[in-house]
Amino acid sequence: MSLVHGGSKSQRFPCLDGYRAIAALMVVCTHTAFHTAFVTHGAGGAFFSRLDFGVTLFFVISGFLLFRPWSTAAIRDSAKPRTKAYAIRRAARILPAYVLVVAVVLIILPTIRGAESNFGVWKYWVTHLSFTQIYVPNAQVRGLTQMWSLAVEVVFYVFLPLAGWWLVRRRRPGAEGVSRQLRFLFGLVVVGIVATVVRALWGPGAPLFVGFWLPAYLDWFAVGMIFAVIHEAKRHGIETRFGRALDRLAADPLVPVGIGVLILVIAMTPLAGPYILVPSTPFATMSRHYLYLMAAAMFIIPGLFGNQGQGLWRTFLQSPIMQFLGQISYGIFLWHLIVIELVWITFGWGEFSGPMIIALPVVVIVSIFAGWLSWIVVERPALAWSHRVTSNSTPPQHSTPRSSVQL
Repeated sequence: MSLVHGGSKSQRFPCLDGYRAIAALMVVCTHTAFHTAFVTHGAGGAFFSRLDFGVTLFFVISGFLLFRPWSTAAIRDSAKPRTKAYAIRRAARILPAYVLVVAVVLIILPTIRGAESNFGVWKYWVTHLSFTQIYVPNAQVRGLTQMWSLAVEVVFYVFLPLAGWWLVRRRRPGAEGVSRQLRFLFGLVVVGIVATVVRALWGPGAPLFVGFWLPAYLDWFAVGMIFAVIHEAKRHGIETRFGRALDRLAADPLVPVGIGVLILVIAMTPLAGPYILVPSTPFATMSRHYLYLMAAAMFIIPGLFGNQGQGLWRTFLQSPIMQFLGQISYGIFLWHLIVIELVWITFGWGEFSGPMIIALPVVVIVSIFAGWLSWIVVERPALAWSHRVTSNSTPPQHSTPRSSVQL
């Protein structure tokens, strides 16, 4: 789940709010389809089953936006981002709304379901409030199961300053700094590949860490980080072959988006494994992981490279409705599963039942409303506070001479 908003207007990447909106709604749709058992209904079910692809989009966006300050510091030989300000802003972004959702689920949902013995015990409180539920057996709770991706993202938040420190500790500005960063990040991709292979080969008997710890998704974050290096290199006058290729690809946004759609369609076939929560073959596990990654990379390219004011796709992403939905996307993500639980209770539907044609619009509308309330009441005030207390924490910047590097 990407929880990062841009900085100054000139570097805000206006298309990314639209991508956040798409990713959040994808997650809502796939979970609704799962709860109605619609994922077992032919081609339509296959389509909705693979909309968990939204998580991949979130991770790539996070890798890009969060790594940019460290990439800039390494390229320009300037002061690295201050860890205290980074930590305060990350905590203010995720914790207030998250803690509220956890409390609501663990207190209110068991009461209305009459299942107190299955919810609310100390293990669920401790694991979810510490983001350790993905490491403890049987710690997942209905209404909070989507938080596994947030637990992964929190570990990435901790890892990022360490990776950034490693890259800026030896001052190699300019083209040499870009090359060093890319070598390091391609190394992270290799780590992710190894973790994915291990996860695929180990199968259902693997410990929890194989499927849910950061290494299993490090390549998704790393692709976003690689895009950040290429973008920052260009911004500081350093030409790269990667940058030129990405700008050419992004010249017509419908080309990379179309390629991404085709890749995602391939992922919707049995090649990428079953459509329900049953064990998958090693080949299908790896196919799904990397088809998602390739599709996400293609989808996101027009939002990071090329002329951001050009093309119908970018116009759509920057439309008022997509900007609004992107702004409240974190709240949509947090609240949608408890919304699903409450909708099912209200309509009296049994588990894995209910008409998709009714359930989906109701869940989407109520989740958007809940996300808007979350933004207004909790998230926006917390973000405003974090920016006030860290307003003097921006490190000074220094100029870097123009240079070029062939990569």
